[in-house]
Amino acid sequence: MKLIHLADLHLGKRAHEVSMMEDQRVMLDSAIDLCRRERPDVVIIAGDVYDKPIPSVEAINLFEAFLLALSALDVTVLIIAGNHDSGERLSFGDAFFRKEGIHIAGVFDGALDEVILSDEHGDVVFYLLPFIRPMHVRRFFPEEEILSTEDAVRCVLRSVGKSASTSTLGDAVCVVDASIKEIAHSTNEGASRRVFCSAGKNASTRHVLVAHQFVTRSGAAVIRSDSETLQVGTTDQVDVSLFSAFDYVALGHLHGSQSLTECVWYAGSPLAYSFSEIGQEKGALVVEIGLDGSPVVRQESLAYLHAMRRIRGTLDELLSDGKALERRSDPSREDYLEVTLTDRGPVADPMNRLKVYYPNIMRLIFERVRDETDHRDALVDSDDLGKLDPAALFARFFELQTGRPLSELEQRIVADAAKSASDAYDVNIDSASVSLENDIGDSDEVDGDTAVTLVTFAEGISDDSISGNANISSLTHRRESERTFRDLSYERSDDGTPGGGAR
Repeated sequence: MKLIHLADLHLGKRAHEVSMMEDQRVMLDSAIDLCRRERPDVVIIAGDVYDKPIPSVEAINLFEAFLLALSALDVTVLIIAGNHDSGERLSFGDAFFRKEGIHIAGVFDGALDEVILSDEHGDVVFYLLPFIRPMHVRRFFPEEEILSTEDAVRCVLRSVGKSASTSTLGDAVCVVDASIKEIAHSTNEGASRRVFCSAGKNASTRHVLVAHQFVTRSGAAVIRSDSETLQVGTTDQVDVSLFSAFDYVALGHLHGSQSLTECVWYAGSPLAYSFSEIGQEKGALVVEIGLDGSPVVRQESLAYLHAMRRIRGTLDELLSDGKALERRSDPSREDYLEVTLTDRGPVADPMNRLKVYYPNIMRLIFERVRDETDHRDALVDSDDLGKLDPAALFARFFELQTGRPLSELEQRIVADAAKSASDAYDVNIDSASVSLENDIGDSDEVDGDTAVTLVTFAEGISDDSISGNANISSLTHRRESERTFRDLSYERSDDGTPGGGAR
């Protein structure tokens, strides 16, 4: 029997506030093409169909179109809810969908949903286990002590034997569970399979579990990604040895495609949803289960609209590279990018200037030069905090962030600004504005735009990164700052907020 194993579609996903909807549409169309080529018996979607419990209308319509296309191919579809899904909403209309060969397990109700299919070698029983935690399971097993997710999964798998169609599988799970200590560190897959057969499994029936959990293997690290929901501690971890009774386990939850044993596989997300996933193979798993139940697994890539990659350099270097890409009509300039700027000092309006050549920047990082003071948890010691005036504090902060001290002119600007702030309830800064305006106009150290850059830089200097849709230091904001800075009639109102405006 041939399966196509998908997981973690996360339809409606926004990565760094950029919508991935069109990318997902291209990916799902590619998945349909894969089904046409491979002609599978079953398509599995192992959880996290949507990115949010209440998905957008656009995401629902996209998934509906995908299911309609699968239905036209006369393929059985098995879907479970993941931790990002609302199981109740996902399983709406399940009774109707079953008539079309689409089976959805949204909420665990005390027993696993079973779907039995047949091929030339006999029956294949699919068990659908939606995402569970201890609180979802305890009420169905009041006699059991369920303290962790692993306890919950163990209880659920033991209960499988209560089904008449698989009267021996639950017993087999119990036998395997009792033998975990003997085979947990064994690399011989046949050892666990022999334990399973000794419990009375029908050799002609193959068993496939679909689950969405954080499954690990003792002594081995799994591939993690920033786009996953991370848990603190180990209470959500489930040891892979619990699944030894199954011929194939189709997992969702981790976004990197990987195998924990020859029979237990994460499909991974079909698209990269974070920059930590750069370099991971993305797509779907094609699985063939033969007479003896041993799965043969291969990965097939799916189409994507934009690649995801990182670039770094000074602003001038990146702008020059972008111009060259534009001249060559190189499509790579439209990739989703994480840009790291290595400029030592502040730069004016970097996001908007870069987007002229790189329209799909998702994240902008300012790399600061670090020194031996990086280990400190605070900018200044608590004992010194009360002794330093605001100008001195800002000077320390500026040097820590940029790697250089304030110039003499910048020190005067900061000192005047600090004095104005401290006298906010009773101050007219016309004279300060005139003084600063004259300093800027007469000084050889900086030009007129430098003071404006300093003001806008000081507002956002503590930000290490900027998301793709954030219009930080935009040209409009910069011009407004310049007008305000040079407005000689600028005053503060009685409550201390800026007011007055131009007269």
